[in-house]
Amino acid sequence: MTMEFHPLCLALPDMADDAFRALVEDIRAHGLRHEVVVFEGAILDGRHRYRACLECGIEPRFVTFDGDDPLAFVISENVTRRHLSESQRGMVASRLANRQVGGSYSHSANLQNEIVTRDQAAKLLAVSDRTIANAVRIRETGIPELVAKIDAGAISVHEGVKIASLNPKAQARLVAIEERKPRQRELSASLNRSASRNRVDRPEFVAPVEATVRYGSQVLVRLERFATDSMDAAESPEEFARRCVAEMDWDSPRLQGQLGLVLKATAGIRELDAALRKGIEERA
Repeated sequence: MTMEFHPLCLALPDMADDAFRALVEDIRAHGLRHEVVVFEGAILDGRHRYRACLECGIEPRFVTFDGDDPLAFVISENVTRRHLSESQRGMVASRLANRQVGGSYSHSANLQNEIVTRDQAAKLLAVSDRTIANAVRIRETGIPELVAKIDAGAISVHEGVKIASLNPKAQARLVAIEERKPRQRELSASLNRSASRNRVDRPEFVAPVEATVRYGSQVLVRLERFATDSMDAAESPEEFARRCVAEMDWDSPRLQGQLGLVLKATAGIRELDAALRKGIEERA
């Protein structure tokens, strides 16, 4: 009889193909070293060991989970052992958040009402709420190949959420690029093309007040979206700058030109802020 997998078990990413092949050969040569753990009639931990046993023709051994916290057990057994990255943990947390742990499970030091909240998932997986939010967005709007790449640790959540903002065809093109720097160059170009298609039309030099106000509001919305997508709420400007230096291809002449335009726009925003503050003071 084929065993089903518990939802908590399925929250963890699949093992990489080469690692699974190595597990199959190890079990074939030495047998099953660790039992498969069962909870509520389904496999809670050890689905890869179970699949490897079936492939080898070896009878798997089972043990029933008898602890107080199956979620904490799954995380403890897998996150450290499998060396999951922050992005991979974020994807796991996004699958656990707001999930019911189990029908017969009701006694946990970490959970209430058998539901994992986003805050609890963030603490258990040691990731930020922002990472979980981005992972949820990726799973909602990203193509399956993108989700699989992030689960495998090949693409970060920070990069993945930008890819997921594009249309499926563009996502597929980017996911197919294996090396990070070429992929990020193409991502930058794709985002620019998308932005140009949705750009805000500038008002005429002499424009009605309504058009100018509407243009200003649209620009501020885009700036707010940029700030929200770029910087974690808990991240300082210095940390943001360090992350950009580490992740972006600064040898690109195009990127250098874009930075110059951003700096020019930043100076304009400072002037706008000063003008608005002055207007508020005058009205007061």
